[in-house]
Amino acid sequence: MATKTDPAQADAAGDKPHAFLYCDYWASVLGLGGVMRAALSRQGLVDRALFRACLDRPETRLPGLGYYLLTLIAGPALIPYRVLQHVRSKFRLHLPDDDSATLLTPHRLAIEPEPNGNVRLDWGGETLARDLFDPQRAEVLFSLVYPTYKLLFSALVAIGLTLGSQWVLHTGLVPHGLEGLVRFAHYPLVVLLSWILFRDGITAVIGPLPVYVVVGIMRLSGSLTAPHPSLFVAALVALALAYFLVDAFLVPRGLEPTLYFYDADPESAAHSYEPGQAPAWLAGQRYWVWRFMYCTAAELNKMWERDWERVEVWVRADGPDAGDVEWIVVDFHYRELWLPKARLVSARRATEQRRTLDRVRGGTESLAWMVETDMNVVFHSPEVRGVYSMPLEIGWRRARLRQLLASFRVEARPDPAHEYRPGVRRLRVLGHDFVADIPEHFRNYALRQLLRTPWRYWRYPRGANTAARSYLYSRNGEAAPLLASEIELQLKSRPDSER
Repeated sequence: MATKTDPAQADAAGDKPHAFLYCDYWASVLGLGGVMRAALSRQGLVDRALFRACLDRPETRLPGLGYYLLTLIAGPALIPYRVLQHVRSKFRLHLPDDDSATLLTPHRLAIEPEPNGNVRLDWGGETLARDLFDPQRAEVLFSLVYPTYKLLFSALVAIGLTLGSQWVLHTGLVPHGLEGLVRFAHYPLVVLLSWILFRDGITAVIGPLPVYVVVGIMRLSGSLTAPHPSLFVAALVALALAYFLVDAFLVPRGLEPTLYFYDADPESAAHSYEPGQAPAWLAGQRYWVWRFMYCTAAELNKMWERDWERVEVWVRADGPDAGDVEWIVVDFHYRELWLPKARLVSARRATEQRRTLDRVRGGTESLAWMVETDMNVVFHSPEVRGVYSMPLEIGWRRARLRQLLASFRVEARPDPAHEYRPGVRRLRVLGHDFVADIPEHFRNYALRQLLRTPWRYWRYPRGANTAARSYLYSRNGEAAPLLASEIELQLKSRPDSER
């Protein structure tokens, strides 16, 4: 469900700016009880099953046969169009025409302007919150450019260098004994270039590898020394088929972000959580939460089902820090990792963002927060490259181009995993084996990635999917229902000054 960025257009379309009361993602998706306040469901503010079906896990529509034939035949020619769509953050999932908007209408919180430039939230003839920062003055956008094109980039660079080396060999300037070196010596260069740009070792190694495998097979068969027209036809078909497979299984597609309102005051009627379930580390009281969903056709350890992932951006809705991003929340195999924005931007960029936001609060400018997201190639879990503020007075296209160029430098630095391994061992000795639900052949890799991600707090550390599951081989037997935010498992928590 898209929240409109232009109130005038929204009014004309009969769809005024709105939000929903915050609903815990895993409580919605997995139907977990005891997490959300039951009173909210009775009042009609929240409907977990409906939110799951319409917002968090909607039924997506598969493209028709014509789409697949076009992708198979003309896939490489579509690359510039796809790049443009991703840069504009417009490459979305296809949703079937249904009555989701009508079903969600009773749960919408109307965002109404106030005389001082702020907004209020109305629902059912009552006002739930007043004097809130207008979320459309600092809206949040999400980009999937990097996870979409990093494999393709590595492959195209490898193809280009391979064709160049083949041309050099045909000039006859290279001695026969060095032909193998010329054909394959640039593979490390492609790996290094891909790693520098994307900081993904697996993609850097695997992405260009099929190109060199094909070159090796063709060299052994003699095809490179005695070219035949059918060889080029076969190469084009192979390229189209490869692009089709990448597009079908590895290209993530997202939904329009959904806007939620969260009140951290446990005494407030709009507070979402049961006692002990809320994130206790929030510095403010009221937040706008932008939730972005994307999915891929399959995951390496779950090839039989689609893989959905979520990114949330928690923006302060009041106080002196109104409009500023405080936390980025990402999924990691049924876990919820909370990354402070301070760990995702440099000190210089943070200072620039504060200055820009001060001008926005003064009512002279507007901005958009862009969350540049990469994707783990194994689990498809989100990896945030950085959080960027785009002043829109210079124009959307120019601001986006400047931001995309700036994102080549990864400002989100990984945590040193070795510092947290003693804490992991201590917790596991005490019986807190929080990776038991991960397949054993991925467990060490998952733990390494988990410790390197710069989060400070996490929820559902044992995995939300294990909340009511008994383990056949667990030494602890059937586990009792657990709190979503277990204090004793916050192994990476630090004081505010050290975030």
